[in-house]
Amino acid sequence: MRILLFVTLCITTFCKAQHNFSFDDNLIWSNIYTNNVTAEQLNTFIKTKGAQSYIEDDVVNFTIKFDNTNLKPFGFKSLEFPTYIQFGGNYTGFVQFKDQKYKVTITRIEVVDVLDNSLSISLSEYVIKKNKISDKAMHQKTLQMLDAYFTNTFTYKTTSDW
Repeated sequence: MRILLFVTLCITTFCKAQHNFSFDDNLIWSNIYTNNVTAEQLNTFIKTKGAQSYIEDDVVNFTIKFDNTNLKPFGFKSLEFPTYIQFGGNYTGFVQFKDQKYKVTITRIEVVDVLDNSLSISLSEYVIKKNKISDKAMHQKTLQMLDAYFTNTFTYKTTSDW
């Protein structure tokens, strides 16, 4: 009986999505990083990633475009992911700073509409079903890949002369 309970718990844990997305009227990604970085330093850092960003009241606001070449290091393969992520898109959010930590919150993720090649479709349109994040494997795989991409994008790194 204990073995059966343990196996069930393991299967549930491995099948459950592991990402930093949530849903509250919109699909939101957020993550907290421990680093004593300033708003100015992080703003400069994310601009190297192609961000259009500005600082207002010690909060960094940003918009970043992405395409499938940005996603390849995180597992993107065109035949393994849904068409809605094939051509990339952009995302918008902000970074807050407090007690040697910073919190990145992405409030809007748009993807290219494959029918008319425009940035008009919110990712929520695809991955939110019945007011919750879809459990479908293709959506979960996409969110896990985006989670890894976002986590890497906002992990502050300094260049070293080594």
